[in-house]
Amino acid sequence: MPDIVVDLPLLRETAGGLGMLMHEFQRSAVIVEDAEPAIGRNALLDEVREFVDEWSCNREKLLQSLQAVYEAATQSHDAYVQVDNELAQAIQVATEECSP
Repeated sequence: MPDIVVDLPLLRETAGGLGMLMHEFQRSAVIVEDAEPAIGRNALLDEVREFVDEWSCNREKLLQSLQAVYEAATQSHDAYVQVDNELAQAIQVATEECSP
């Protein structure tokens, strides 16, 4: 049976990247509000607002999916670290019991 190899730093990095991505998607509506003074009151602002409103539903669905993958990556990382620590401790105890 082949060994399972898990790249824990990559798993942690993936979870961190997903967290940042979720943050940016959550901020997307605020970004438009912050940009309103620079855009001014014109057709462009109306188009940007319309895009944000239409994108809201899809953004929420995407955020839910990102949240699920983020949680899975985080929980997987934590579980692998916990199991690795428990196995290391069990090996250490077994080795100490066998030593004269």
